[in-house]
Amino acid sequence: MLDQPAWSAWSHGAATLVGFVIHLSLDEVYSVDLEGARLKRSFGTALKLGDSRRPMSNLLMLIVTLTLIPWVPPWSVLGELLHQGSLLWR
Repeated sequence: MLDQPAWSAWSHGAATLVGFVIHLSLDEVYSVDLEGARLKRSFGTALKLGDSRRPMSNLLMLIVTLTLIPWVPPWSVLGELLHQGSLLWR
């Protein structure tokens, strides 16, 4: 499963990212109460990048993310796919 071509890895990653953003956007839409014309307390929490009340958690996630960079497929392949416009359509 982990031994796939770089273009496939970037395409699957992009598809996962798109699905993730759609899911979180729908969470934000759900936090708007149209009947009561108000915002629920959870509004704005799905798409925020970090929590200012927990800086250590943010720092640890950044460290884990940076630690995984050596296993990323070659960046040049991503550039080629974006230039061709075939990242999600391959």
